[in-house]
Amino acid sequence: MPHLPATHVNSMLAAVVFLSTALFGCNGNQVDNATVDASDATTPSLLFEQATQGFPTCDMGDLFIDEYTQTPSSSYLQAIENYRCDTSDTLVTYCIDEQFQGLAVTRLAVPRTTFPVFALYFAADLEVARSTLMAKLGKDFRESPTSQLGAAPELVQDPDDASASVLICTKID
Repeated sequence: MPHLPATHVNSMLAAVVFLSTALFGCNGNQVDNATVDASDATTPSLLFEQATQGFPTCDMGDLFIDEYTQTPSSSYLQAIENYRCDTSDTLVTYCIDEQFQGLAVTRLAVPRTTFPVFALYFAADLEVARSTLMAKLGKDFRESPTSQLGAAPELVQDPDDASASVLICTKID
């Protein structure tokens, strides 16, 4: 394993801690917000697949909330707007029920400012998610020089749930 600069480790750790504290809304604390069902005709799985197809290279396209109008930019985010389960100063989180490369996705976090963090929360633990992504995409998304540069996501254990994992893209400025 290559030695990674402390600045990257610190920034990734900060992003994970930030996301875990910002995403309390999907841990049962939301009121009157059901989870999006992938079979719901208003939020077809195809829109999710299209919106997240660039995730393996952190090319997120229009998967963000416009900083000035505070409206979703992508068709998928517009379709799931009723499933927003948390909004912080920098992120919007949606509680969803989708599939990404064979993994159940329970939450999606997207930026609402220029703080460029995107996260997919998987119901699978770290090792199951890692092996599934390796089988489907040929990558295990461990910390790497490309994840340090924001050109690839990093798969980490969900700090709030040992049986779950998070795929995080942190784009650098």
